[in-house]
Amino acid sequence: MQSNQSILLDQLLHEKRAQSEEVISETDFFEFFSIEQILKDLDLGNEEIDEGIIDGGADGGIDGFYIFVNDILVADDTDISTFGKTVRINLTLFQTKASRGFTETAVDKIAHTVGDIFDFSKELADLKSLYRPQLLSKAALFKKVSLELATKLPELTINIHYVTKGTSPSPSQTARANHVERQVTELFPDSNSTFQFVGCSELLSISRRPIADDFKSHLFGRTIAY
Repeated sequence: MQSNQSILLDQLLHEKRAQSEEVISETDFFEFFSIEQILKDLDLGNEEIDEGIIDGGADGGIDGFYIFVNDILVADDTDISTFGKTVRINLTLFQTKASRGFTETAVDKIAHTVGDIFDFSKELADLKSLYRPQLLSKAALFKKVSLELATKLPELTINIHYVTKGTSPSPSQTARANHVERQVTELFPDSNSTFQFVGCSELLSISRRPIADDFKSHLFGRTIAY
């Protein structure tokens, strides 16, 4: 039986999708809506959100990939040299599934991908048979940004959001998420890394929150600041 929160989220998604000027599937709309809401304080346009959506075959469990420097979305043509002495890099990744729960398989898939594409000692060209070009292009951009800004000793934050219409992750799923966080910390020891499970209640809460309000949300016992 569906919870009240699940029914409310379904109704919200239905109405928002009906208001959309584009014809879009329920799955694709859930993906777009989830990313839009979680990144709402960064005031991205629709095209900027779309540009970061990279899901499809061989996506390594990563559906959305966004790089921000000082809260500015970085693209291939961004002039990295314009950033000042104080630099904050924020890498935000998404896995979205319009399903009623979380799975261990999805978390494990992300873990494997993180170990491949964020290990700077590996050549991304050698991973072409494993991952789609869009993912490798984003990973290459993140590596470029990190190396070009290295002399400015940037503060690095890496947030991974696994979003579904579910309720709460199982202890095993949480343990696997902890493993991903440790994995990221091993690759980037001075980073602040989080793996967030975002279910129907959390997504509704984020959706209700006004834009540009100082916000801290407790997602299943973990604290994340947007």
